Amino acid sequence: MEWWVYDQLGQRVSMGCVRLTVADAKWLYYNCPVGTQVEFYSSSNPGPLGKPTTRKISNAPNYVKGWDPTDPDSKNPWPKYLEELENKKDDTSDKNENNTVDTGNTNTTNTVDEPTGSSNSEVNTSKN
Repeated sequence: MEWWVYDQLGQRVSMGCVRLTVADAKWLYYNCPVGTQVEFYSSSNPGPLGKPTTRKISNAPNYVKGWDPTDPDSKNPWPKYLEELENKKDDTSDKNENNTVDTGNTNTTNTVDEPTGSSNSEVNTSKN
């Protein structure tokens, strides 16, 4: 998914496509059996769980923009990039506690643990 499309997660931008982060797609795949009824509704009230939020990646460096930050693939550069940002933030905090580094992480992203015994990092969206 292109970075600008990723930044549109959670917004109505098509005629019915449902776009998900890799983590959310994996959660659905492993927790909702085929035939699970899904209800979509349009309301300003997001319900008891609230509306999920995702990280916007448009300000990230080009080398990470081609990846979903929640993708557990070992080649995903996001974990290393975020670690580097945290290290810079810690270094800056140590030198001057009034100075902060904006990591661009104003939103949260839920992650999904790999199911026990599974080594597959890809999501197969069809169950045959």
